[in-house]
Amino acid sequence: MNVLDQILQEQKEQRTLLSSMFDYIQKPIPEDKYYSVDEYSEKIGVHPQSTRNAIKDGRVKANRFGRRVLIHSSQIEQGLKEFKSLRYRRD
Repeated sequence: MNVLDQILQEQKEQRTLLSSMFDYIQKPIPEDKYYSVDEYSEKIGVHPQSTRNAIKDGRVKANRFGRRVLIHSSQIEQGLKEFKSLRYRRD
C-alpha cells in the first residue's frame, strides 16, 4: 500500500506541474511594437501635431531613429490619459 500511495502522490505532483506549465504557456505575449507619429495619432484619435507637441513637452516618451520618431506601444495608455485630460482644458 505504501508504494501505491507513493506512485499516486507522484502522479498528482506531475499533474500539478503540467497544469501550471500549461497556464504559463497560455499567457498572452506582450506586444512589443513601435508606431510612427501618424499611426500613434490615428490609434488614439488626435492630430499628429498634438502628438508631436506632447513628445516635445515630454508628456509622451518617444525614440528617435535617424529622422524617424517612433513611439512604443506601452505609451498608448499614457497618451490616452494625457490627451483626454487636454480636451477639457482651456487656457
